[in-house]
Amino acid sequence: MKNLWLIFILLMLIQVSCIDTVDLELSEGEREIFIDGWLTDESDSQKVQISWTNGFLDESGYEGVTGAEVYVVNQSDQRIKFKESSPGMYESLPEGFTPKLGEEYILKVTWEDYEVQSNPIRLVANSELITTSVVSFADLNQVDISSEENNWYVRGVIDDNPRSNNFYVWRLIVDGEPRVEPSDIVLFDDKFTNGNLFAFDASNVLFRRDASIKLIHASLDKEAYDYLTQLKKITTNNSISPSSPPSELVGNLKDVRTGKRILGYFGASSVIEIAVQ
Repeated sequence: MKNLWLIFILLMLIQVSCIDTVDLELSEGEREIFIDGWLTDESDSQKVQISWTNGFLDESGYEGVTGAEVYVVNQSDQRIKFKESSPGMYESLPEGFTPKLGEEYILKVTWEDYEVQSNPIRLVANSELITTSVVSFADLNQVDISSEENNWYVRGVIDDNPRSNNFYVWRLIVDGEPRVEPSDIVLFDDKFTNGNLFAFDASNVLFRRDASIKLIHASLDKEAYDYLTQLKKITTNNSISPSSPPSELVGNLKDVRTGKRILGYFGASSVIEIAVQ
């Protein structure tokens, strides 16, 4: 037995001695424009954010792109202008512009040598969110769970629209703070539940039982659903063997002068906000 332990220790030493430290010099790469715009049927002003990407090691934040000409064109060829309210943030004028269900919109951005245009997007109808509740992973009859533990998540019941295939995204605001990491995105569709009443669990976003929770229930079209699904896959690999290989995240924006794809996405959602009890 003693000899076996000696052999084991020698094998471990051999493995450790074969590990070399490798320092990689990572290229910072060229900065690129990133555009994030999303229309909703809420009464608030619509927003489009334009910023510069950062280098790999740059943690200084994302610098806004200022002085751009930004507007949205509807299918009647009406131009809705967006005014810069803070560096890189553009808001719709006139205030109170609200997209209409079923109507198509195109985003256009002009800045220096850039002339960016999105694919046409459509605001699709939402399905009613009947009820919400807070659920624990544990059986409370068997386990004593403290309200201070992040063991709780939201469950919602949806009355699905039977007239079409529906795609949904949920975002949660916990104690006034939006959960904005890609891993916090909740995506689902009605592939197996079309036209039915069904429940869905946002079990990837955990919180304390006594937290204040607001749920944003939003509709998506198929293209937006596929984009967000891809975004979530390539940014939340946390295992030794990634579930998704490295790949380019393809949005719906391009520079019409050069044909080059522009980072980001322009989308639209019908939105229901509800405070979860």
